[in-house]
Amino acid sequence: MKLIGIISFFLFAFLNKILAESSGAQIRITQDGIDKAVYSLVEALNKHFEAITLDEQSFQASDVKGSIFDGKLSTFRLDPRNSKIYLQDNGTIKVDISNIVLNGDSQYKVRWHFLKKSGSIALSTNDAYIQLIFRIFNENSRARLRLIRSSASVGNMDFKLHGNIVDKLINRLKKVWKPKVRNAIDSKIPSLIEKKVNELSEKIVQIEVEKDLAGKMNGIYVNYGLTGHPKNFQNALFVSISSKFWYGSNKIDYHSSGNFPNFPREQDVCVEIDSKVVFNSLTDAFTASRKGHKKVETNRFQPLKHFLSCECQGKFCAKEMPDGRCGEDYIIDLNFAPSFHFNDSGVYTVLNVNASFEYNGFDVLDVQMIAGIHLKNTISFANWVLRGQLEIFLEKISADSWLVATDEENLHMMWNMFKDVIETELNEMLKDGIPLPSVRFVQISNPQVYFNGPFVQVCANTDINFAQILK
Repeated sequence: MKLIGIISFFLFAFLNKILAESSGAQIRITQDGIDKAVYSLVEALNKHFEAITLDEQSFQASDVKGSIFDGKLSTFRLDPRNSKIYLQDNGTIKVDISNIVLNGDSQYKVRWHFLKKSGSIALSTNDAYIQLIFRIFNENSRARLRLIRSSASVGNMDFKLHGNIVDKLINRLKKVWKPKVRNAIDSKIPSLIEKKVNELSEKIVQIEVEKDLAGKMNGIYVNYGLTGHPKNFQNALFVSISSKFWYGSNKIDYHSSGNFPNFPREQDVCVEIDSKVVFNSLTDAFTASRKGHKKVETNRFQPLKHFLSCECQGKFCAKEMPDGRCGEDYIIDLNFAPSFHFNDSGVYTVLNVNASFEYNGFDVLDVQMIAGIHLKNTISFANWVLRGQLEIFLEKISADSWLVATDEENLHMMWNMFKDVIETELNEMLKDGIPLPSVRFVQISNPQVYFNGPFVQVCANTDINFAQILK
């Protein structure tokens, strides 16, 4: 057992190396999560069942000739509880569904010597069986669900004939009709399922994997595309995704922090994020966009209005500067960029800020600040957009000026003045949120966040409704 454990560890490490080569995150779907997805698929097949038309079958038994025609299966009912799902080492998912209920009818006509008869047949079984083998492929960075193989067996089908045919013929006919009808149904069911699986796959592959952050962050994109084929290991399905941000042509292939940690959770799905890859790409995209470089009009902010007003009292007032004039607007040249640090308790974000006061074309004050960023506990998730609000706290401040004293009292005033400016600018940038892939047929519940050095796990339970996207 110990040897098996060692082998499993190295296999997992090798798998993660393959998954992680150009991935900012991986999705781990547990056996329970896969089961829920399959159950939802079964329910979708029930809801969107299309009547199966059977081809005409001719037959001859000794001196009896005839045919079965206008056959149709009007009931096809699968019970998810009768499904068994297996994650296989070759990357496929095998599904066995038993005790399937089928009902239908058909017309028949027979000739026996000079006797001609016709009538109807009622077909029924609750013993049908289907085996399906699926695999998810990476197709141009999108998930493509394919039905690799499917087979069906009607099982013990019951035939009830109507039309006053003589009893002697019935037993003779059943022996001939049953295998023909069973074979006809067995060949039709897989094509019906394949059609619905292909419809579902087309819907899934249309999910957008590249998103523009929109609003004031317009032009910064995030890529949620697959970076490899999903793989099965230790009763879980692993899907590697890029999860990287970029701006313009500034696409950088960031190296991963190493293997994703092997910490299975109880929830159905975990998104395991390599924070160094994801957040460093966000930092570089933000820097390349120069969205952190702004000319800010001071009349937008109350603390600055006081600083500029004629009623301002004290040495830290615009009117006290040489040639300073109260009641006029100054321009702030603002530069800020985030950086990220990681430990087992979470992701710690630092904002590096440089600000310059400009008046009459001259810099009169340069301020350098290091601020911590706190994401408030008002995070919301709606319409597949993640939103939240930030607040900042001071870690370090310094200033240079040939006009204004930069003692501790003035530095404190500067911080109070700039805090409002920076928070307002940041939250206006983020108010449109970070869009996630719009998977509207999935509802999440019981989200939990776990930290392990540079890795963050976001785990949740799922409620999947494939019937919602099928016709």
